[in-house]
Amino acid sequence: LALILLLVSGVGVLGAAAAGLAVARAGLRPVDELTEAVEEVARTEDLGIRIPVEDDAEDEVARLSRSFNSMTSALASSRDLQQQLIADAGHELRTPLTSLRTNIELLTRSEE
Repeated sequence: LALILLLVSGVGVLGAAAAGLAVARAGLRPVDELTEAVEEVARTEDLGIRIPVEDDAEDEVARLSRSFNSMTSALASSRDLQQQLIADAGHELRTPLTSLRTNIELLTRSEE
């Protein structure tokens, strides 16, 4: 009788552990997806990565996912503006430098 009780208890504990593991994995799946997306952005610097979020979801992971999506959108916009500023500044600097170079060449020719 003690052996049967021990076996049934052992099976019960193993069953409870398996059920707990399944529930924990299902509960942490959204966190794993969020972690994978963040690691992907960090690895590739691709700010176009978005985490799919259901519109009616209001839990912490959904709020965090929306915040992540907003942050990557803002960073992408900021990076685009920065690249445009650099391109514009390069153009604005090249034009006067070309003019100066031409004037210097003309001055050196006129001195000869």
